[in-house]
Amino acid sequence: MRYISFLLIFLGYSAISQTIATDRPSALTENSNSLYKNGIQLESGFLIQLDSGETQPISAPNLLLRYGLTEKTELRLMNDVLVDEENVELGVWTIGAKIQLYKSDKVNLSVLPSIQIPSVYDDIGSLSEQPINTKVIGNYVLSKANSVGYTIGYTFNNNEIGYSFFLGHNFSDKISTFIEMYGFNDQLNIDAGLAYLIQDKLQFDAYFGTGLNNKMVFASVGLSYLYLK
Repeated sequence: MRYISFLLIFLGYSAISQTIATDRPSALTENSNSLYKNGIQLESGFLIQLDSGETQPISAPNLLLRYGLTEKTELRLMNDVLVDEENVELGVWTIGAKIQLYKSDKVNLSVLPSIQIPSVYDDIGSLSEQPINTKVIGNYVLSKANSVGYTIGYTFNNNEIGYSFFLGHNFSDKISTFIEMYGFNDQLNIDAGLAYLIQDKLQFDAYFGTGLNNKMVFASVGLSYLYLK
């Protein structure tokens, strides 16, 4: 019901001619551009993952809600509905912001801090003990059709380093593909996928991946929609 309410709110916004740019479909490398000012963007999908042959709770769906606070700053809210054989539960809320540090025709650079919010009210006092992540996101345009992206970040309280390298290719104005290598500490993974622009503000995507030095496989499909005041 919560997700339906989000959609009903969004449908009250009128559209203007700007094209959607999403953080999906790669596993780790976000878009280095912040959202349009006053824009509201919903990015959601289904994720299934097997780790050492065992199915993990299915994310059905995962949700990223983005709001363009200024021309260079967006606010972010994330969560998952986790489904397994026994129950369905809401995951941990994560709040964050994407701040555009530099932007040109070829180079973009942003920083993305985020923190998890305890699901139990009594644990709110221990907010400083929750995982706090800070990530630098970069992008370089090689040509009209090709680009590279990268991220490097650190999660405080978990002592985890995250990193990624992303190669993107546009087959047309509507179809784009990518391949990404990413990891956390000494774990290394690879994934690939595509995005299809159904309309200027509606995108479908799909991706799949596997661990390179671990027994993990995963796949996801999703939709993203942009609303502007």
